[in-house]
Amino acid sequence: MTARSLAVTQLSRRAKSRLAKVARAVGMPRDDDGSFRLPYAWEVGDWLHAYILPLPSHDAVMQDYTAHPRMTVEWWDEVTRRLKKLHPYRYWLHHVLMPWFSYVGTRYFKDTYWKIQHRFNPKHRYHMINTGLPPGYADPDMRLLWGIMNLVEEYVDYVGDKVD
Repeated sequence: MTARSLAVTQLSRRAKSRLAKVARAVGMPRDDDGSFRLPYAWEVGDWLHAYILPLPSHDAVMQDYTAHPRMTVEWWDEVTRRLKKLHPYRYWLHHVLMPWFSYVGTRYFKDTYWKIQHRFNPKHRYHMINTGLPPGYADPDMRLLWGIMNLVEEYVDYVGDKVD
């Protein structure tokens, strides 16, 4: 190894250690091998909830409310009423906007993706039973027998050894 390549390697190690210190201080997530990665959406959401727009804890909101035991329906109604009054925008962000995004993402993207997969991708056509019969006409009793036997064979081959 030449002196120049050694210097470049040392520089990159120093830069990596500085980056690691900054990332650790900020709280960036790590992969299994220890390298830093971009955060997942739920990690960004947790960070926003914790540091940017935190809602106060239930104890801080309910210090003077001792008429009911904790975690009853009346208690939660009072928590909700007080949070709406103290922090209306934060309450709206946490309890209206974010669940709506979750619903829209599931309804219009994930569900649509899987509907297309189940309809057109042969690997994900779980509603179809392969009978193993040759092309052509087959009586319903033969299709039923061959379909059931192929499902039992598939279960034994692929699932049977994995199930306790």
